[in-house]
Amino acid sequence: MGAELEARLHRVLPECELLEYYGAAELSLVAVRRGEPRLRPVVEVDVRDESGASLPPEVPGALWARSELVCDGHLRGGVLVPAAPGWRGVGDRAVRHEDGTVTVLGRAGSVIGTGGHLVAAEEVEAVLRAVGGVLDVVVAGTPHRRLGALVTAVLEVDPGSPPTRARLRDATRRLEPAKRPRRWLVLPELPRTPAGKPARAEVARLLRDGALDAEVPA
Repeated sequence: MGAELEARLHRVLPECELLEYYGAAELSLVAVRRGEPRLRPVVEVDVRDESGASLPPEVPGALWARSELVCDGHLRGGVLVPAAPGWRGVGDRAVRHEDGTVTVLGRAGSVIGTGGHLVAAEEVEAVLRAVGGVLDVVVAGTPHRRLGALVTAVLEVDPGSPPTRARLRDATRRLEPAKRPRRWLVLPELPRTPAGKPARAEVARLLRDGALDAEVPA
């Protein structure tokens, strides 16, 4: 949950207790945040590089978990294929901190490499969704020969009160410079998955193909 959304929650419901958690269908419950600034694991977790080696604290990598809560396997043709015992991952990226807490950065497919920095799209999206007039947003990368990708915000906005580019940029000033979008595009409706979620892969494809060019007004 983004800091601004959390602040709004406590303004509207000052007596509520916020309980934030992270998990996945295959892993079940992995970490919980309750009265702390970051998620704290409730099972064994590890952060690893592409070779499977454990990474030191503060270095982003793939999140792995080991517990009795992980799934037993997958159904294939109506038959349960048991999963290998031990550590399990689903492709999420995370950072493990010195105090044992973790920050989940999102799926590997939503991490944008730009100018030597790794940007978690979900973090930028959380800031932009809090802006009035933004109905939904997908942050993805526009291919760039020198930087690798340009952080790009593709927005679905309220046609009655659309936000200006200046307003959107002002909202992202709290983010580190590398995380601030360099392109601002708008669609009447974002493409969506059958489950109703924004289709991140489809937006990324449209950006790669140069099929999006409607910019948010300044």
